[in-house]
Amino acid sequence: AHRGDGAALAASPLLRGPLGYLPLYRLYECADGEYLHLGCLSFQFQQRATKVLGLEAELAAIDALGLPVRDHQQATIDAIARRIQEQPYAVWAQRLDAGDVPYARSQRTEDLLDDPQVAHLGLLTTVTDPTVGPMQQMAGALEVDGEPWQPPPAPQPGEHTDALCRELRIGATAIARLRDAGVVA
Repeated sequence: AHRGDGAALAASPLLRGPLGYLPLYRLYECADGEYLHLGCLSFQFQQRATKVLGLEAELAAIDALGLPVRDHQQATIDAIARRIQEQPYAVWAQRLDAGDVPYARSQRTEDLLDDPQVAHLGLLTTVTDPTVGPMQQMAGALEVDGEPWQPPPAPQPGEHTDALCRELRIGATAIARLRDAGVVA
């Protein structure tokens, strides 16, 4: 949303995606495989990010094309993605810090489980999986009846097959045939 048309983009669910839908407020992969999330919602931050990324001329050229919003957005995303792919996360972090541009490093699950703040907030729990054994994972942030919610272990393959098939009114003979054919566990 280099042109400041974030409101128009945000209003359209068709333009949303899993990495974010605003070009300067979304997740990008760096050269080292780390992920960087730009957090530039205001026009002021968008201008700073454009300068830090060295994309003033390229994004101005995209603006000058007068593309429809969706095409403009994708061209802008592509330009930013190419630029961020040129350097590792540490380089971008240093440059974005120096330029006072909001951003964050995206954490992987293993990073999150080792995060001191997550531990401090008591957001870790141990779940015992019948196959794998004890494993650490994120606890629920909610309490139920004054107790922290504990996620149950994942069901084992076939654990609920009979009950689900009966609910779907599939008889025992048909369930056996499905098992024999490898369709259900």
